Amino acid sequence: MGTPATRASIIETLFKRDYIRREKKSLIPTDKGLQVYGVVKDKKIADVTMTAEWEMALQKIENNEAEADAFHRDMEAYATLITRELLETGIGKEKQPELTCPKCKSRQLLIWNKVVKCSDDACGWLQFRIVCGVSLSLADIESLVTKGKTNLVKGMKSNSGNKFDAYIVMDDTGKVSFEFEKRMPKRNL
Repeated sequence: MGTPATRASIIETLFKRDYIRREKKSLIPTDKGLQVYGVVKDKKIADVTMTAEWEMALQKIENNEAEADAFHRDMEAYATLITRELLETGIGKEKQPELTCPKCKSRQLLIWNKVVKCSDDACGWLQFRIVCGVSLSLADIESLVTKGKTNLVKGMKSNSGNKFDAYIVMDDTGKVSFEFEKRMPKRNL
């Protein structure tokens, strides 16, 4: 997996992204890791001979036996090929709603893991998907953009560390704020 110089950082990344876990002295793939492996095992990106071929090509360039430009062109072609292959797999793609920007009302929104933004950079509308420590689901985002309000979002944390529940609401210009539940006053018995 990689070269000895990059192996440790690759393994740490696999831990952080929940593809593997440690069990005593062994590294065990998670269900997520097995799912990704099942999709990519027959793809060009999983070819273990690739690293050795690159090392040999780089050695030839170092010894003036090969041209760096040719290696560079090969790398570009390889990157294009594996990117196309991976995009065609549809790994982890959640069916995303097609939403129109609430600010400019003309462009489609781009939905990413951490942000939702207008596809027109001049418009600049942006909504972070993590609000006060809580990740907004696609349903929350869709409700916010189409109805102007999410369902009650529970477990958010204020700057002082206090937990609270609130609705995230949006005005006609695309600005968001919190709306808190209206509580019934306590009655004395």
